[in-house]
Amino acid sequence: MTGTKTDKATPLTLETDADLETDDERVLRQSSIATTPNPIPQTDYLCHLSGKLTSSSGQTITVELRYVPDKWILLPDALADYLHALAPPDREALELTASLVIDDLNNQLVARWLQITMSGPPEAATDITAHRILLEDRQPQWDNPALLQRIAGF
Repeated sequence: MTGTKTDKATPLTLETDADLETDDERVLRQSSIATTPNPIPQTDYLCHLSGKLTSSSGQTITVELRYVPDKWILLPDALADYLHALAPPDREALELTASLVIDDLNNQLVARWLQITMSGPPEAATDITAHRILLEDRQPQWDNPALLQRIAGF
């Protein structure tokens, strides 16, 4: 047929400074994620922290973190310290930054369940009014549907 689109798409490859990151840089960045023992590890409960991440040119990205702790809880000031240490370059895709954050927090926090939401200004498209990313992860055998249903009101 003439004039129809195919389902084949060219994969998007992003080469950023994060691709060139050394292990020492990653360890230094993750070291700002300070945790303390969970005072009630036998109980499933939801924690919510939010903060602002500023790119190298001053663009602000809102970061929302929700998690169900296991052995460790994140110290609230540690999120601010981590976000300050992160400072992504302006050309970095919001998806890539969100992926980096969830990986770092998973490595340091090891939560039962973890959700990251990031929202920021659209990169270059003038017809786009918002750009928001949600990533989620959980330990393989953990499930608490009743608790997770309450997220919207939390």
